[in-house]
Amino acid sequence: MKSVANYAALTAGLIIIFKLTIYISGNTVTKLGGYSNLLSILIIVPMIFIALKNLRNKKLGGYMGTGTAMKAGVGFAAVLSVLLAIFTYVYFAFIDQKTLPYMLNEANKLGIEQKMEVKQIDEMRNTWIAFYSPFKQ
Repeated sequence: MKSVANYAALTAGLIIIFKLTIYISGNTVTKLGGYSNLLSILIIVPMIFIALKNLRNKKLGGYMGTGTAMKAGVGFAAVLSVLLAIFTYVYFAFIDQKTLPYMLNEANKLGIEQKMEVKQIDEMRNTWIAFYSPFKQ
């Protein structure tokens, strides 16, 4: 199962490079930045299949039962999730500190345009803050 964890780490690395490329190119608040999480799935799906195929062919002699595949898949997801959670914390806490204030400003504009009550706008802002702020800073 060590090889599956290695593939999960490689996948996390590819996603981190992708996210940092979006940030460096200034596309964080564009459609590309908005869809970057969905585009990350295009990295994850093939990598999990490659990891399972590698496990089956190189470690298990060409055969893998459903239980083994499920364990390996959950292990892949667990390692990937932990690594990406750490990256997300570092990213929003230290690297990209401008996106959240920008999003809050846009939420205010949207609320005013839609003639929302102040209470509704505040609730929307609090939701964004809770979702994007690491530990609500």
